[in-house]
Amino acid sequence: MASRNRLNRNDNFMAERRLRPIYEWIDNGNYKKALHELDKLIKKLPSQNCSKALKSLTLVRLGKNQEAETLLNEVRDCKPSDESTLLALTACYRELKKPHMVCEVYEDALLQDATNEELLSNLFMSYVRVCDYKKQQQTALALHKVKPNNPYYFWAVMSIVMQAYQTNDEISKRITLPLAERMVQKYINEEKIDAEQEIQLYLMILDMQKKYKESLDVLNGPLGDKLHRTVGLTQKKIDIYFELEMYTEVNAYIKSLLLKDIDSWIYYTKYFDSLFKIIETKDKYLSYNGDTDTAFHFDSSIEEALLFLDELQKLNSESNYPQRGVYLARLELYSRLKENAYNYMGDPISLFIEYFNIFGQKPCCFFDLRPYMSLLKEESLQKFLKKLDEIVDLKEGEFPKTKPQMERYLSLLQIARYVGNHDLMNVEQKLKLADRLLKCYHRCELFNNNKRSSEIMANDTFVIMMAHLMYDIWVENNRLTYIREAIVVLEYAYSLSPSNFHIKLLLLKFYHMLGASDASNSAYINLEIKNTQLDSLGYLHTFLMFNEGRFQNASKLHSTTVRFFSHNYREVADHLTISYKFGSFIKIIEFVEFREKLKYSINHSLCVVENHFISLLDVDSLEEYLEVVLKMNDVPEIASKCHLGKMINNRDYSVLINYNPPSRCLTLEHSNQTFLHDLRLLEIRAVLLSCIYYSAQMVKQMGTQNIKSISSEVNGFSHDEESLKLEYLDLLNLNLGNLKYLYTQLENDPPTSVPISVFGSFFGSKLFGLEKSKIMLTIIINFIELIKTMGSNVKNSVCMDEWTNKMKVNASDLKNGFEKAIDFCQCIISKTINVNDSSLKLEGRKEVLEILTNMIETINTSCVLLSLAIYFIKSLQNSIVSDSKKIKAKRKNQSILHNFE
Repeated sequence: MASRNRLNRNDNFMAERRLRPIYEWIDNGNYKKALHELDKLIKKLPSQNCSKALKSLTLVRLGKNQEAETLLNEVRDCKPSDESTLLALTACYRELKKPHMVCEVYEDALLQDATNEELLSNLFMSYVRVCDYKKQQQTALALHKVKPNNPYYFWAVMSIVMQAYQTNDEISKRITLPLAERMVQKYINEEKIDAEQEIQLYLMILDMQKKYKESLDVLNGPLGDKLHRTVGLTQKKIDIYFELEMYTEVNAYIKSLLLKDIDSWIYYTKYFDSLFKIIETKDKYLSYNGDTDTAFHFDSSIEEALLFLDELQKLNSESNYPQRGVYLARLELYSRLKENAYNYMGDPISLFIEYFNIFGQKPCCFFDLRPYMSLLKEESLQKFLKKLDEIVDLKEGEFPKTKPQMERYLSLLQIARYVGNHDLMNVEQKLKLADRLLKCYHRCELFNNNKRSSEIMANDTFVIMMAHLMYDIWVENNRLTYIREAIVVLEYAYSLSPSNFHIKLLLLKFYHMLGASDASNSAYINLEIKNTQLDSLGYLHTFLMFNEGRFQNASKLHSTTVRFFSHNYREVADHLTISYKFGSFIKIIEFVEFREKLKYSINHSLCVVENHFISLLDVDSLEEYLEVVLKMNDVPEIASKCHLGKMINNRDYSVLINYNPPSRCLTLEHSNQTFLHDLRLLEIRAVLLSCIYYSAQMVKQMGTQNIKSISSEVNGFSHDEESLKLEYLDLLNLNLGNLKYLYTQLENDPPTSVPISVFGSFFGSKLFGLEKSKIMLTIIINFIELIKTMGSNVKNSVCMDEWTNKMKVNASDLKNGFEKAIDFCQCIISKTINVNDSSLKLEGRKEVLEILTNMIETINTSCVLLSLAIYFIKSLQNSIVSDSKKIKAKRKNQSILHNFE
């Protein structure tokens, strides 16, 4: 026995020594060398599970998943518990996207050592990755039993909290959250809580139960003293005061905070919220203003609020650098007072002028004043602009002499555009102003002498406003030549200010308006959009590349975006495990919400579906078509009503800088309208792709069935119905019905576009192009009908004559559909080509590209479906002629009958 143990130890030592270089080869990507060495090691030491697990990992990275899974099952049967093997198995299953299998691996390992702390800890983290909160709780309690300490105990508490978070059942919440509260309260009573994160978790549990009074007691008690380093604690306390309707306390508390930080805007808004709540119920608080328990008196009237603002203003004037918050607070109070504002604060123009005098030379001036411009009536607006003109002190034909004067002039121009002065100009006046802005841009280049290329240049706003004016002219006369001229100026400005993302975004938008795909792709690359920006800003370019005929670029963009969503979903799981390890409990729910937000992003689902359609363009053989389509098993889930109902719009529609009047700005209604368009598009495309997927599954299923019996009728078919599953045919029929319904809906309820006068960062959804070329969608529907008819004929044993008649009807419909589609394309192209004015040919360029790409996609999808039909027919032919005995018997019977006649 001793000699056997000694041999095992020697084998393990030799295996570990030989595995060291293999680890390095795998890490460096030298998989073939690693695989060669692992084969030799396994041959010499067949009982070494770690070598087999590493070989599985190597096979996975070489793309041989089936071989890897076979070897993994062999290792799993041995129920290994050594660390190196378990780590290798974990890596394998993660790369195979089967994290639930990691849980089973550690469950098997624990059967051999149920009290191993490390195995239990790894099992807990594996449950975290798959969000199995109930088993998290059980494992954490088992860990705490093995080694009693606070982290393991609070892992269990957090797991209970996540169960309450996951469920929508109020009864379950009433059971789980009180349990979590009692568990924490037990440790508080025993004085075992010593970490900030544990107190934060307790506060989170109380907040989820809406026990705000208890939360306030914790913050004001000895436990609250341990939270001095917690970020956002002040804001949390303010929110609790509001939830408890303790308006006097929160008002006094915020006043104390403002005296320490006079520029915190969130404090000002909360201060005014509490002030007006107190005024609404003033009688209730009249007797409390002399309460000595509060360090500061609360304000219960507008007069007191104005006195407090005067006090803050005095503190502001004593500082070396004036802060904007105090000045904007007066405007905020004026806007909240509404019709009573003039009685308390007089003419608002004085407040605007006071702010402009001090901060007019700052780039933030316009954006600070914009929310309050509605306070000025028509007469007051012109008076205000005249005052600003006097402050700027720039006569007609003159150019700014100093940088502060230039900034004030820009602020004046921005405000003038926002109040609608530019909309009152005719085309000639707008061109004159654009020329003036361009001259100012060149004259003011000298103010950039000390700027680095990584900074935004001070005079860039002149060019941006000029581009907006050219867009206005395009809206009026629909001549893209003005957009082209704006592009020339923007390109020049970009060469001098390569870090100005506003210029890059305008170039991207304008190039897409011209249908200049290569130039727009360069502008997109210059933006360096990455990570979560692929979700919020990727829509600016990703879906437009396909419409402009750049299929290769579109494929790269879609693949990159899909890869980001896939990787990010797994990376969030890593962040969740780190949050548990370091006790950052308040971040766990944020990470889970973020993961769900990305999972149900409409941009994610659209990219997945469109990427599948693009992948069909790269296929050139019948077998490859079938192989590619069968990999689209994620599409039916996207097409489901449940998934579509959870879609979230994470897109940022306000990314483009905008100085337009409110009537020409993007609104929430516009954003929702665009989202609904893309949701309809997603449903149509996903259902269409589901039809193709189920067609392929049906073809493969029926093609591989052995049709054993041939009917007694000549040219008739029959089959063993028990051996032939028809679920895919039923699913195809269901999805085809949905597709027809969506097509009818598109005909009866066409999408309504956002007015082009609204300057937004988005273009119309691809749904508009789909609606224009509906005839192309009917072609695809007819092809799917053809395949469905084939499947139904086999199912119902239809005779060949009837089948032939149905095929002729389908073929006739397809022929008519293609003729109409070709006529439609020729009409659109000729309308653009035959224009005499060469400048007007730009107008139809984008439409022509979109229609042609739709036609190309229609032809390609038709080829896919036709290939599936051919494959289906060939499979049926092979099944029929494979039974040679029956064929010989049939021929013999036919010859006997012939001789008898």
